[in-house]
Amino acid sequence: PLEDLTLGFLRLSSLTGTDVVANITNVGRVYGDWGVKAEDQLATQDKLFRAWQESGVPIDQLTGSMVQYGASLRGLGYSFDDALAMTAKWNEEGVNTELVMGGLRKSFAVFSQEFGPNAQAEFQKFMAQIAGADTPSAAAQIAMDRLGVKIGADFASRFCVTSSVSAWKRRPPAGISNVPVSTPSASRTA
Repeated sequence: PLEDLTLGFLRLSSLTGTDVVANITNVGRVYGDWGVKAEDQLATQDKLFRAWQESGVPIDQLTGSMVQYGASLRGLGYSFDDALAMTAKWNEEGVNTELVMGGLRKSFAVFSQEFGPNAQAEFQKFMAQIAGADTPSAAAQIAMDRLGVKIGADFASRFCVTSSVSAWKRRPPAGISNVPVSTPSASRTA
């Protein structure tokens, strides 16, 4: 219900020390961009809170990346949970997330142009080639051949460790639903 969602925003803002109005705006953009149904919005708040809690990446940064790269990520077959886990984990590790996500965006454009409706399947084959490379440098070469030197090497290095993203996603949930509400100031900023 709406009351639970409102309390969720109050909790999220209180616990993260961020502005409740900004969180409503930013998280609302995520809901819209990813097509999050009303009945799933509270669970999505919990996922964003958990990503912040586990990674330390600010909520506005997480939501910004999820919206900025959402269309490309969905086009390549990534779920909301996969995209959030990648964004949080890579930021936590100090990865140049903009570069890697830019690589995903470029991949979407390249594969869509070249393969049309088969882009997602062909991208998965490309990712399997990277994952199956004998060495990290061989994986980088595969990615650089397709995406260019600037993006390819960083792109491949991130996707050689996709199992660590899966492990990150399996961490126990730490939702905000049961946290007591303290009302943050609407003018409070991160």
